[in-house]
This record gives sequence, C-alpha cells and structure tokens, in this order.
Amino acid sequence: MISIQDLKGETKVSSKITKNIQQKGGYEFSQLDTTREIECLRSSQSKKFRYYLKVPINTQNKVGKDIIIAIGMNPSSADEKTSDKTVNQLIKHASRKGYSTLIMLNSLPYYESDSKKLPNVIEAERNNFVEFSKILKRNIEVIGSVIKDTKNHMLTYDIFLGTGDPVIKEGAESIHEIEKILDGMDVFSTNYNKKNFTSLGYMFHPSRKNIEKNTTKRVIRSPWK
Repeated sequence: MISIQDLKGETKVSSKITKNIQQKGGYEFSQLDTTREIECLRSSQSKKFRYYLKVPINTQNKVGKDIIIAIGMNPSSADEKTSDKTVNQLIKHASRKGYSTLIMLNSLPYYESDSKKLPNVIEAERNNFVEFSKILKRNIEVIGSVIKDTKNHMLTYDIFLGTGDPVIKEGAESIHEIEKILDGMDVFSTNYNKKNFTSLGYMFHPSRKNIEKNTTKRVIRSPWK
C-alpha cells in the first residue's frame, strides 16, 4: 500500500483481481497483474471523491520503468472494483510501455464523468466550505506524498500530465499547485492537432487523444513558485 494514512471521511481500500472484475466499462482482466491488488484512497461512504488509484499492470515489455504517475482532471467512475475510459486507456498505454504500476491522480478529486457538470458538483460542495477546502488541500498533499514516496522507495517512474482546461477557478488553482510540485521535473503529455498546449495553456486531457502516437516529453517550469 502507498504510505498515506486515511483520515476521517476517507478509506484506503484494496481489491483482489479476479475474472469477475472484467465487465462492461470495467477493468480488462488480461491487462492487470493478478498477483497484486488494486488500491484506492477515496471517500468512505458515498462515491464523492477519490485521491488516488493504484493499478498493477501486466506488462508487455519487461524493461519498462516501475511506475507511471498520471495526473488528470477529475475521477469519472474508477475505483478499486470498476474502471472508466481514461483509466483503461492509461492502463493499455502502461502495459505496452512496460510500466508495472499505474497511479492515477487528479487536479480535482470529485467524481463526475461529465466535465461540463463538474461546476455544478463543485458549487454544491462549496456550501460546506470548510470541508470543501480541506478536501482540495488534502488532494494536493496526496499528490506531493505519492511522488515523494515513489522517490523515497528508489522506484523508477514517469509522470504523465493531462489535466485539460480547468472548468472552475479551484481547478486552475489546483493545477498551479501541482506545477509547483513538479517544477523542474520531466513530464509526458499528449499533443492534439500538432499543438502542445490547449488555447488556455494547459496540457491536453488524454481521454480522446492517441497517447501512443502523440506524446511529448517536456520540463515543467512553474511560474507560481
């Protein structure tokens, strides 16, 4: 397990990988390493938020790095038992490139499969501003801790950054905090129509992009430090 202790309102859970995990919209059984478990740090009751998802990969290329850490916009539906389109696409990419583990993080931790509806979800959460602020702060702390923990265990890793354009101001603020953590580090991201960044200057989200063909490596230089 990742060495981050769960706090009140959170639960760190894991799930053994068996054939019944393969389902429509779920994980592809053949792409997973069945000797290890899927791990997830999420809300303890309703499917409200997820801080990280750790998926063991059945690699096609045994000479790859240990871990790919992917940072997206927000969770869609994936947890320790079910997957979603973005996570499945990243698993496929990780398997082909030889990574043994995918760790999925996000600039915002709240579940919502439709990014256009995310502002409504966030607006409802703002009603309890103290808890809302704690969850956003905790999300950034977890991202920093996952990267630090990976380094401390002397594991080889790559970082894939694909947040897309933030749809709310808190999303932009979170991306700025992530860029502070990643300042000076190499990251991979996708291109789209030969462009490296969105019109707002952010990394493209991978959901509709061909990661295999349109991936670029670049150094993060944060103007927010």
